[in-house]
Amino acid sequence: MAENLFCECFGAENVSRRDIAVDAVLGGTGIGIKTFVEGTASQKIAEFDKDSGFTRIFDDLKIVQEVAKRRNFRLEKAARSLGLTEMIYHYTVRYDGLIRIFECPMHPIKIDGISYVTRTGETISFTDGINSYKFSLSKNTLYMDFDLSDPIAELPVKIMQDASNSLVELYESKFGTVSFSSPDDEGKMEELEIAEVLPPNPYLSDAVVLPLFSVKRKDGKQIRYVPEASGMNQWNAAGRPRHPREVYISVPRYIHEQHPGFFPPSTQSFDLEIPGGKYLNAKLCQQGDKALMSNPNSALGEWLLGKLFDLPERKLLKYELMEEIKVNPH
Repeated sequence: MAENLFCECFGAENVSRRDIAVDAVLGGTGIGIKTFVEGTASQKIAEFDKDSGFTRIFDDLKIVQEVAKRRNFRLEKAARSLGLTEMIYHYTVRYDGLIRIFECPMHPIKIDGISYVTRTGETISFTDGINSYKFSLSKNTLYMDFDLSDPIAELPVKIMQDASNSLVELYESKFGTVSFSSPDDEGKMEELEIAEVLPPNPYLSDAVVLPLFSVKRKDGKQIRYVPEASGMNQWNAAGRPRHPREVYISVPRYIHEQHPGFFPPSTQSFDLEIPGGKYLNAKLCQQGDKALMSNPNSALGEWLLGKLFDLPERKLLKYELMEEIKVNPH
């Protein structure tokens, strides 16, 4: 709700559903949005996979250095993929009868400035000379202490004691009586699967996910890989001279079967929006409309290989890098 409200008020792009370090984008600024109550200024800023391996590192300083490295990489990934020039936190703090709004830079952790590393149980505390952090080994979660000394705005508010009833009254004043259940229906809602109760997710009906890798089977196992001379490494194909950023994104047959008409026909080009509010001229190519390419054919590669993956020219993209920065469909 906080992300939706922020984007509605400021006309920002909501990216909170992506696995990325910011929640909204406004111009070239990435914004992390936080809401919390007084006395809880230590807030989660990053959560890592359960199998991240931090517990296998026995030196506390090395643990926080590794945490910092991974946190900084996520910030770099967000900046590259969204075309950001700066990143900030925008946080709203609720006090008794008052809310205060703050903003501060979203700094990367200064690894060579890490000091005062102490451990209490499963929590390691440290500072980098700019901000203070805590890392929970049991939750694989990084927290930061947010500064509450200099608000950019302060507003008196009345906190509803019974918000749900107030919302129902507001709804009924506009649309008529609402009923959540009847005596005959009591108990039935608990038997329904959540997918039966909630409406379909509209995002899934007007979007497709195109894999940037291929899959082969070896010894009964599926292996994911990026072909060395096609797709994201099309620049490395034999034959004619190619631009070092020439790529295409495969459009598998099942995409056409499951989403007929999603893409314009191959005779028609279209505007392809990429993060940062930029557009590429694109169209489907190759037999069976199995490739999505840009015009010029290097433009898509400049964004994907150059900015998203941060690869130098003529270096092969490997699936291991996609896994490392979590650029894949699962």
